[in-house]
Order: sequence, then C-alpha cells, then structure tokens
Amino acid sequence: MSIASLFRVRIAMLHRYRSTTSWLSCLLMLLATTACAREDTSAPLPKLAVMGDSIATGAQATPRDKNGFGARLGHLLETERQVRVFARSSLCLLRKADLPYAATDEFRAALEWAPEIALVMLGTNDTIATKRDNWRHHNDLAQDTLWMIDQLRERNPSVVVHLLGPPPMYPDQSSDPARKSGLAEREPRRQVIAAALRRVAQEQPSVFYHDLSRAMTTTTDGVHPDTFGHEHLARELQQRLS
Repeated sequence: MSIASLFRVRIAMLHRYRSTTSWLSCLLMLLATTACAREDTSAPLPKLAVMGDSIATGAQATPRDKNGFGARLGHLLETERQVRVFARSSLCLLRKADLPYAATDEFRAALEWAPEIALVMLGTNDTIATKRDNWRHHNDLAQDTLWMIDQLRERNPSVVVHLLGPPPMYPDQSSDPARKSGLAEREPRRQVIAAALRRVAQEQPSVFYHDLSRAMTTTTDGVHPDTFGHEHLARELQQRLS
C-alpha cells in the first residue's frame, strides 16, 4: 500500500473516533505506519567507486582516511551516494606496467561491488620511464582504458565511468633537484595520457573525462595534493557529479 493510501485510511479512522484518547491513539498509529512505509520503500543509494593510485588513497592528506579526496567526497555526498575507495600507491593504468591496477585486489573488489558510478584516477605512474620502465607501453593507453571500462560494464551494464585526468605535475613545487628534473620530463607524457583518456570518453557512451588542472594547484612534492588540495578536489568533483 502506498503512503498516500495509508494516509487516507488513517484519516478516515480519525474521523470515526471522536474521543480524545481514541483520536490520539489513531494519530500515533498513522505516524508509525508512515515511518515504516518510508523505511520499507526507500531504495539503497547508488554506489560510487573511487579507483586509483596514491592520490586516490588520500596520500599527503592529514589524516588520509578522513581528509583524502575520496573520504571527503563520501562525506559531501553521504545523502546521495555510497562512496568507497579502491586504491593503492604506485599503481598504473597500463596493463603491461610494473604495477598494473588491473592485477590488484583493489580492482577485483571494485568489480565485485559493481558500482553504478566509477571514478578512475590513474596515469601518473605510467609516465615513469627510468626506474620503472612503464612509458614504453604508452601506445596501449586507449585499449587498456577500454578494457577496464568493459570489465566494469560486465558487472554493471549501466555503470557511468568518469575518467579523471592525471593531475598536473609541478616541478617547481618539489624541493628535490632530481625529482624536479624527473617531473619536468614526465609532465609532457601526462598530457599525452590526458589526451588519450579524453578521446576514449568522446567515443564511448556513459564515459566522461575530467581535466583536473584547475582543481589541483597546490602539492606537497610536485604531484600529491596537500590536505587543502584534497578538499578542493572533492568539492570540484561533487559539483561535476551533481
């Protein structure tokens, strides 16, 4: 029975009983029945998975479990979405990289959860070409991204995927000369990854690309946002998902 029908039945009962005691008893029954009906008919909130690398884990936020952008996004959307983070440091988008996200327990757990919405933040570690020879596989960027999307669709055909462009690298925000030089070499590669993700989003239904250049401008080491940066990113994503 719908809530409206319950109201009509209970209101009719109110008119039947004229005594104060009976009237109050009936009113209490109406309120209790309505509350139960709302509880029974409420649908679970859509599931939103944050998938990615160290930035997605909340690295450099203090404390990361509360102030990482995934945790902050969960707080901002707590009445609209169920948010879970499936991320680990150093992971890559490319399946032939040294630490591919596709081979992790985090990815398997995200698939098992079958989210309605997936936010994918990967690509930063794919730009590494020295200690970790990942960049030589960059021609596989589009096909590996499509493969990941297909895996998500197999678990939930209606999933909406948001590809978050790898955040900008700021060599001048690093105090380590070697790291500063390395980031300067990697930043053009990050832009290649961003372009590949953008093309995938343009060609695929229910897939969107987000440039985070303006959302992340302060870092602790040239790559990872500080606590303020995580908060800014969470609020930016909240607006884009609304």
